[in-house]
Amino acid sequence: MKRRAFLGSCSLLAGIAPLACAQSAASSEVRSYARTRLVDIHGSPIRYAAIEGETNYVFQYPFAATPCFLLRLAAAVKPASFSGYKLQGLQLSLSIPAKSVVMLELK
Repeated sequence: MKRRAFLGSCSLLAGIAPLACAQSAASSEVRSYARTRLVDIHGSPIRYAAIEGETNYVFQYPFAATPCFLLRLAAAVKPASFSGYKLQGLQLSLSIPAKSVVMLELK
């Protein structure tokens, strides 16, 4: 295969890949999964008091390849209004402050 044709094919595939992912994400449905209990290495349920402050815990739920994070923050998180975004058509641009957690609700 000629190098130019190969690079052109790679460019075409690289351009199409995000569209395929966007289509897959847009067609996915929100699903609920069964409740579960987090246990330690001995099989005992993990209690709130046993969770170290400002330590990140990682566990897999609902699938073995899906990492979830459990955090115990030093202080309660208080909701605040957020205006650091710009929406143009279907493109959303965000300016997120440092050490912030932003939850977006898309309608």
